[in-house]
Amino acid sequence: MFFKKRIKLNRQISLLMTHKEQYDYLLIDVRTDEEYKAGHIPGAVSFPFVEMDYLPVEDMFLTIVVYGSDRKDTRWAAEYLSRNGYFNIIPFGGIDRWKGPLEEGRGRHISEIPPTKEPHDGAEISSPRL
Repeated sequence: MFFKKRIKLNRQISLLMTHKEQYDYLLIDVRTDEEYKAGHIPGAVSFPFVEMDYLPVEDMFLTIVVYGSDRKDTRWAAEYLSRNGYFNIIPFGGIDRWKGPLEEGRGRHISEIPPTKEPHDGAEISSPRL
């Protein structure tokens, strides 16, 4: 069953990546800057967990995919974002679960991402229970 989940998540992420114009999502790498530069999932934004005091994204309903060095890092980051009001958090797990190619180099940092749109009019924002 674990193997099937891994394939399913890789397919979901690949689908998001290939249909960028249809899906609004943010792929976040919570590893250190050095780890990110050594190899990250294409399109991922660097947002090291140690810097995670806020997420500069205004759309609380944006789909956010999180991955880190391992499942524990990813789980902590996903729980942090959920506790801070973000609704659509997908914890991918460790980068070792990614079966596609990796990009090397600086890439983008979360501070370089412009804020996204506001939540829909009339939407109430409350912290989900974990």
